[in-house]
Amino acid sequence: MASYPSLLFEFPFGEPVKQWQTIRTEFEQGYVQTRAKNTAAPRLYGPNAHRSLTSANLTTWLDFWDARKGEAEAFDLTDPRTGNTYSVRFKGQPKVTRTGPQTWDIEGLVFEEAL
Repeated sequence: MASYPSLLFEFPFGEPVKQWQTIRTEFEQGYVQTRAKNTAAPRLYGPNAHRSLTSANLTTWLDFWDARKGEAEAFDLTDPRTGNTYSVRFKGQPKVTRTGPQTWDIEGLVFEEAL
């Protein structure tokens, strides 16, 4: 499986939280019953950003995005803080903006655990 390019992230990843879905049933007496909708829940990593990328680094990232077909294919992502590797895919469309004559930012990077 392909690995995410080694570009510096703006923020540390922090501890990812599982995105549990629950079913909630309210009764006439005021009681509420809840339960998990499923037995597995993906983790989300981000949002994060890359700042002040050179044109070469931006090209590397765009090539990686295109090779994964955007959100379609999973890849390995190494947490820069812990060194743990996770199988993830992109979630949503990141925003690429020009910040200078030769620098670019990529914002809104969210990664979803691939189960």
